[in-house]
Order: sequence, then C-alpha cells, then structure tokens
Amino acid sequence: MNEYINLSLENIDEEHICCAIGDPKHQKGVDCKKEWIKNKLKDGHVFRKLNARGKIFIEYEPIETAWIPVSGKNYEYIYCLWVAGSFKGKGIGKELLEYAIEDAKKKKMSGVCTLVCPKNCIKMVEDGEGFLYPEIDESKCIKCNKCKRLCGNFNNKTEENEKAYLTINKSEEQLKSSSSGGMFYLLADYIIKKSGVVFGVTYNEKLEAIHDYSENIEDCKKFCGSKYVRSNLGNSYEMVKKFLDEDRYVLFTGTACQISGLKMYLSKNYEKLILCDILCHANPSPKVFKYYIKNLEIIKVKKVKNISFRSKENGWRNQTPIIEYVDGEKEEENTYFTAFVREMINRPSCYSCKFASKRRITDFTIG
Repeated sequence: MNEYINLSLENIDEEHICCAIGDPKHQKGVDCKKEWIKNKLKDGHVFRKLNARGKIFIEYEPIETAWIPVSGKNYEYIYCLWVAGSFKGKGIGKELLEYAIEDAKKKKMSGVCTLVCPKNCIKMVEDGEGFLYPEIDESKCIKCNKCKRLCGNFNNKTEENEKAYLTINKSEEQLKSSSSGGMFYLLADYIIKKSGVVFGVTYNEKLEAIHDYSENIEDCKKFCGSKYVRSNLGNSYEMVKKFLDEDRYVLFTGTACQISGLKMYLSKNYEKLILCDILCHANPSPKVFKYYIKNLEIIKVKKVKNISFRSKENGWRNQTPIIEYVDGEKEEENTYFTAFVREMINRPSCYSCKFASKRRITDFTIG
C-alpha cells in the first residue's frame, strides 16, 4: 500500500515539495513556494504527495480562493496532478485523484475540477440571466485548440437510430411516480439487478437539481419525475469512470448535451455503460428558478419542500405543477412552468441545439 503525506505547518519545512528536488540553484524558488503554501493552508489548500523522493503529488484548494483567474462555487480546483518517472503506470495518479474527490465529498462540495487550457485563459462568466458562458482571454490564448477538441459543440458524433417504440410501464405505482411512460424505472431496475449503478437527477436540501447515483432500486425513485432546471453534474463523470473501471454496469441519464460531455470525458467506449437521454425542451435559467422558489417562500412565509412539475395526482391529462411545503400543504402553481414552455426563460443556445435531431448519441431516448 502506498504511503502519502499531506503538507501542514508542522511538516512543510522538513518535507520536499517535489519540484527541483536535487538542484540547489532552485532553492530560493522552493522556499518561496513553501511560504506561499503556508499562507494558503488557511484557505483549505491541499498538497498531498507520495512519501518518496520523486515528483508525485496532487495540489488543490477551493475554487473560491484559487489564485488563477477562474470563477466557480463549491468545487475543489486542481492546480496540478503529477506522476513522473518510474512511478508512472502504477495507479498512483488514480489514487491521488480519488483522494481529492473523496475529500471534496466529505466537505459537502459539488466535486473537483480543472482546466484543460494550458494557459488558463478560459473562465466561466455568469450573464445577467444566470447562464454561464466560457470567456477566452485572447491575449493569453495560443490557439492550441484543446478546448475545441474536448467540446461537444465541435465533436458531437451521432448515430442514425430510426427505431422508435410506443411503450408504457405496466406498474400503476411506477407509472404514477413518473412524468411520462415510466421507462426509466424499468431501465434502472435492469441495471440494479446486475449489481450496477444508476445516475440520475434529484433535488438536494436546497432544492437545487443535482446529479447523484444509487445502488438500490428503492433509492432510484428519487430520480423519477421531470426537473425543469439544469442539474449540477458535480463529480458524476469521475464516479461513472470509477464504477466502469471496477467492471460494473452503469446507467447514466441526463440531457443529450450532458451525455455528450460524459462521452468526451471518458474518451472511449465501455461495454457496460448504458446511456439514456431525456427529450429536452430547453435549459431554463437557474437564477430564475432560484428567485421563483424564494418568492413562493416569501408569499407563504414557509419553506418549499418539493416541486413536482408534472404530477399525475389530478390525472394523466392534467399534469399541473404541484408545490409541496414543509408543513405538508400542497398547491398548484404554474408561473415558472408557463414561462418555461413559452420560451421566456430558456438559454438562447438551446434554440440551435445540435442534439435536437433524430440522430441520437445514446442507447435510449425517453420522454
């Protein structure tokens, strides 16, 4: 088992920091880096290295205090992951990355992230409507095109799947908890019975739509029902790869653009990966959704517990959104839903979606 060391104020003066280990002429730079790390430790900076003489380490900290020009919230930003020389090919890099992911989860963070851009000249900027867009600092860009090679807008390979089926789940209970025909539950049940893992979208305690995973069919029920707001993927891509590398079946559900991102991240096909996209109307503004919830709570003077956008409580043909409050009260309220279906709050790029076609990138399309 590999032994690792996390730098701290107690050990940093005695430990090497991997860079320029044997070259005395770089000692001044090393000393400056150590002083910088000491000052950053209070921000949650982590420098974890293999207990060996070599360049084997990972370095990260909360994105809110990262020194590079990047905007974000509730993620650990990875500055560097380095495994050099004879230590390559032994799974050390994977162990270091998994440590960072687990560390982020323990801190209740959304996941880890880094930039593919070698010059750190791309940042995500929120516009006035609450949508994030990449912004490139042209003065730093070296036109390497790494961002384009990893972007689904430039690499969305689709397949012509002309077979379509009219299907419905025969279980009345499962059908009632679903927005449409209840096919997700059947796919999830198939994967769970193979000791697999199912990824879907649920709400967290703040009523934020997030991607999560389940390993039992009962827990998969939280993924049923439409959530008409963009989900936070967190570290879902990393976890999908982890389970696949463990030779487990994985069902991943999401919008076509999210699944395109997953395929680009994995960069190869996995026999045990089942992909299912949801027919997507558009990506509504998360800022509008947040204000909508806040406004409901101000009017009712109590917290919203759950939103069912297409509840079948009043029948299949009368799927009015139902708001449930913490005290058990329920009411029909469709202001947000109406704005969504009437194209008043949706992301402009959705109107030229590259995935709105019968040419699909997934194994199943439902909705």
